[in-house]
Amino acid sequence: TFEGGRWITRSGAYMMVHGKPFGVSSDLMWWIGVGSDPANASKANALFWIDNQGNGYFGGSLSAGVLKNAVQTTSTNGNAEIVNGPFSTLGRAKSVVVSYDMTKTDTANTGRWTGVSGPVNATIAIYRKVGAGAEQFITNFNVTGSYEVLNEQGGPSQLTSRMAGSHTFTDNTPGTEQFTYRAIIVTRNVATGTASGGTVGVVINQTLGIISVEQ
Repeated sequence: TFEGGRWITRSGAYMMVHGKPFGVSSDLMWWIGVGSDPANASKANALFWIDNQGNGYFGGSLSAGVLKNAVQTTSTNGNAEIVNGPFSTLGRAKSVVVSYDMTKTDTANTGRWTGVSGPVNATIAIYRKVGAGAEQFITNFNVTGSYEVLNEQGGPSQLTSRMAGSHTFTDNTPGTEQFTYRAIIVTRNVATGTASGGTVGVVINQTLGIISVEQ
């Protein structure tokens, strides 16, 4: 209802008022609490208030909602690793995604690529630590890919290896101690070949990441 320049909502024992200054000290512009008369509203008996001086207060409880912790490394090392944590938890199930992708391009500046062969793949190991406990192995997962050869007469010619993949699991481990996840590249294989001449330039782009989502 609209009363005396203020919107008033009453529901059960609770009331919400906002509008023209009101209350015991006539300084409230927004108030939520137990009561039915805006004239009796005060900062002392409010769950929430905003006054006409720009001050405010919230005395209820808030839920954090979704807890998300994400990290990523772009290290190009063949044994690169990434650590997510330690981070706090509410003890609920966590959806964890470990992702990996890599592109390696070998460029023969004046030659051509011959005798090229694979495979192109990698193995990623995942570990978990809870609180001050020992780190535990969770699983390995494999990532596969392919290679492409682009030969140009007299160069430059390119040999490119690409792979990408991810592993998702639900962690139902109980407890509210801090969690830490770690992922590391155990093996990494790329295509190899012989350049018929000239120097070879190498460019590697690689990312390894961990995302933990708790709802």
